[in-house]
Amino acid sequence: SAEYSLFAVEALAGDRLVGKVGFSRDSAHHDHMVRTCSQIADPVDRGKGFATEARLLLVNYLFLSTQLERIYSETEEGNAPARRSLEKCGMQFEGVLRHLVYDMGRWADMAVYAILRDEWRDSPLYAPYRDPFTRPWTGSV
Repeated sequence: SAEYSLFAVEALAGDRLVGKVGFSRDSAHHDHMVRTCSQIADPVDRGKGFATEARLLLVNYLFLSTQLERIYSETEEGNAPARRSLEKCGMQFEGVLRHLVYDMGRWADMAVYAILRDEWRDSPLYAPYRDPFTRPWTGSV
């Protein structure tokens, strides 16, 4: 059975929703990995880093709170902004799955990107998100 979770993406300036980010586990046979997705609804809000920051937080959350080994994403091969966003999240390009999705009367080739647990753990990109949760607390109550 499939498992899905979606989270709202909010712009701090203006206190408004701009999109969504989420993950899905498509099969119990692949419980070591999940697929992430993001969507920024209004074209005016695209290209401002909302999807990238939301995915960074999601990847960090998933690796901190689960035993996942792999987190991956797919985007249409020609979607350069989405591909840049995935690369900014430390995901590595793995290849293209041809004619993977039939949508609006045409077949689409999908570029696949992924990040592995050890890549996340060793990445300075994730340190600001990861470290507050992995260091022992030294404060007082």
